[in-house]
Order: sequence, then structure tokens, then C-alpha cells
Amino acid sequence: GLLRKKWGFKGFVVTDYTSINEMVNHGTSADKRDAARQALLALVEMELPPETSTTILPTFVLALNVPVSLIDDAVRRILRLKFEMGLFDNPYRNCDEARCKAELMSPANLRAAREAARESIVLLKNSPPHFQPRAHRARVNAYPRVGHPLLPLPRSKITIALVGPLADDSPDMLGCWSGQGIANQCVSLRQGLLNKHYHVTVRYARGCSITGHDRSGFAQAVNLASHSDVVVAVLGESAGMSGEASSRAHLGLPGVQRDLLKALRATGRPVVLVVMSGRPLTLVWESRHVDAMVEGWFLGTEAGNALADVLFGDYNPSGHLVATFPRAVGQIPLYYAHRSTGRPADPHNRYSSKYLDESNDPLYPFGYGLSYTRFRYSPVTLDRTSIGAHDTVTARVTVTNTGHVAGDTVAQLYVHERVTSVTRPVRLLRGFRRISLKPGESRTLAFPLTAKDVAFYRRDMTYGTEPGLIDVWISRDSASGHPATFRFTDAVCIPEREICQ
Repeated sequence: GLLRKKWGFKGFVVTDYTSINEMVNHGTSADKRDAARQALLALVEMELPPETSTTILPTFVLALNVPVSLIDDAVRRILRLKFEMGLFDNPYRNCDEARCKAELMSPANLRAAREAARESIVLLKNSPPHFQPRAHRARVNAYPRVGHPLLPLPRSKITIALVGPLADDSPDMLGCWSGQGIANQCVSLRQGLLNKHYHVTVRYARGCSITGHDRSGFAQAVNLASHSDVVVAVLGESAGMSGEASSRAHLGLPGVQRDLLKALRATGRPVVLVVMSGRPLTLVWESRHVDAMVEGWFLGTEAGNALADVLFGDYNPSGHLVATFPRAVGQIPLYYAHRSTGRPADPHNRYSSKYLDESNDPLYPFGYGLSYTRFRYSPVTLDRTSIGAHDTVTARVTVTNTGHVAGDTVAQLYVHERVTSVTRPVRLLRGFRRISLKPGESRTLAFPLTAKDVAFYRRDMTYGTEPGLIDVWISRDSASGHPATFRFTDAVCIPEREICQ
């Protein structure tokens, strides 16, 4: 009744892969025959892959254990959607192999892939190196300049030691579930740096494998680093270490990669760490000891070109984290929208909710991301102090680029209702706006808030609002900023059909 009647769903229900069969393993069905019967009676209309539906259901229909009308309804829904998609008129549309191959790697698609990759890169750290450049490099424009952030890299007169098992890796750039991606056409970071044709020298050493304990490549990597101006270490996971059926109990850098990084750090050369991963990793040691750190994920076909754009400053990084980075595995589950605890962390109270050996805070919070420039967010202002069910309050913030280069930032709107019938997240994302600002430029952003933005499933499981004080943040991430507050005065129910509108 919920899906068809209350929500008015007109499509059909399809299973995930082999989920009907798996009901037997769950212990809710005696065998595949029983699982198929239960699934159809629950109005599951398409099975992937078609195992029980093609081999077992016909026997049910013949035995009259399942109404034929259920089969007819399922077939009718599926055929209706295929008809609406035009598949009866042209069942093989979009299946022109020659055209698809020609279009897949078209210049327009490659430009789009590069832009998407650049916008996904997150700058996690960018500090001045804690040591002087090599003595024989002592000239006016010596690199790195004392007191200046390490990134972006100069485009001339430096030698880069490019080290790591993912530095010259093309296939892993696609990540897991890569669709029609072509591994041998992916651009590695090594190739991306060389494609720049800048007056820099790039020397490469693999150092170690992604997994395993072989340290035989350390010596070459360390020697290379010792005779270079900067080290770019490209470390992380393989594509197959994330995605379905790829859980990890330990979320640090796999194998001996951290040991390689420690050896590189011990050379005294400034270190940029480029992390490639399909998940947040625990990178506390890395964040403390490297000078700059970039989260590069698995960026696809144009990965190397996009990363080179960011490292050399041809593109100012603007990505923000869509997941929280923990300090330790023991903090997991760790996410920004957690509920309040009855005993908030208090260093002076042993019996409060905290760890004995680690901070409660994440290493990097949801929404976090740095830039090569700086942005100042003004205090949040509200045009009203109280609203009802049919009113709107507008929250505003002024964002200023206080740095020396143009850049993008993502202003994020969060809300929290202080007292409710059920616990609510300490912050809940309700909007965001990406803006580009020139040096010295300011822009005022306005975010309207209505009843839908503060509604939730209440104690009686109806969806709606409750009167109370609402805190509002507009900030650069989920852990920064100061809230403004307004009062919502009404308790109203919002029809479920409107929830996602």
C-alpha cells in the first residue's frame, strides 16, 4: 500500500543481483521455490539475473499457488515502461558500436572528463615546509620559498621525484565499476606531468607495490628524492580494493607504503602526498608529517592530466569531501549528521562520551576542502526571527576571497532543531552553492528555508515539523562557522508525496 497507493509509484520493482536466492541464506525462505513465491507476493516484478522467475514461477502458476493476475500486472508494468522508452519502435537504439567507440573518446568527452576530475580533487593540506631548501639552490627564487605553502609547484627550474606504486599506473585510475572506461587509454600522473611540457625535470621510481612487504625499491626512491627539489608521492589503494566485495578491516595505506613515505620524509625534502583511494583512509601520520596532501580518488580517463593541473596551479582545487575521514578505524561509524549523546565529551569528566586514546573529532570533516586562495565567511544573518508553516526565512552570508588568486568555494547550509520529540542530527545539510571569486571579490549568498527544510519523521512516524528553535550555519564545511537562530512556530504534517519534490 505504501509504494503503490500512498506514494503513487507507477514503475516496477526490480531486485538487486541474486537477492531472491539470497533469502535462503538469510533464513527467511526454505528454498529457492519458497523465495520466488514470497518475492512475487511482495510485488517484486523483475529479477536480476532471471533465475527463479523463469524456472520456478511457471510451476507456481500451473499449480495455482500464485495468482496469474500478479504475473499479468508485472508483465504489464514492464512492457509499459519499455513502450514509453521507445524500445518497441527501435529496440537497438544507442547500440551502434562504431558510433559509440568514436564518441567515447571524443575531444568533447575528454574535456568533460578532465573538468569533472579536476573538480573532484580535494586539497587536504598545504603548509610551508619546515626546513630550508638545499644550500646549492640558494638563489632569489629558490624553491620552496620559506614561509610559503608548498603547492602549487613552480613550472620551471625544479626537479620532481615522482614516487609510488600509483604514480605511473593507468588501469587503476578507472576505479571500480568503471563502465566503458578503457584502461590503456587512462592518463597516469607521470604522463600528466610530462604532458605539461614545463621546464621541470620529472624523475620516477616506483618504490614499492600497492600491497606486499617488498622494500627493495626503497633505496632507489630515497636516492631519487635526496637529489630532487620536491617529492610527489602517489600512494593509496588499487581499484579492486574498493567497491562491492572489497571491505577492509584496516584503513591505513596498504602494504609498506607508509614505510616508503617515512623514508622519503627522512631525506629532508618537501613532500607532496597524492592519495588515490575509493574510500576515506586513516591518514593521521601522513597529515602530520607531509607538507601538502591531495585526495585524488580514482579520477578516470583524464586522471593524470587533472592532477597535474592542480599540482602546477593551472586549476585551483575546489573539491570538498563528501565523506568524513576518521582518525582511526575505532571511530567508525563516523559521519557529520550524528545525533547528540546524553553525555557530551568532557575532558574533566571520565564518564562522558569520548575515547581514552583518540580525539572524538574526525581527521577531516564532511565538506572539508582547501584552496590556493583563502575565503572569509561573514556571520550568518536572517531576515526573520520567526516563521510559520507557510512562511520563508532567508539566511544570508557574504563570502570574500581574501587571497591573491581566483578560486571557487562551496558554501554549505546546515540546520539543527534544538528540542524535538526524537533525536535529530547535530547538523543536517540543507543546501550548498558553488561560487567563483576573484581576489578581493565578495558575494552575498541567500538561502531560503521553509517548513520542508526542518521537517522530519516524528515520534508517531508522521512526516512534518515541530515548533522550536532552529540553528542555521552557512560555512565552508560541517565543523566550522557560528549559527544564527530563528523560531519555527507550527506543527504541520507534510504529505509523503511532497517529501522529495
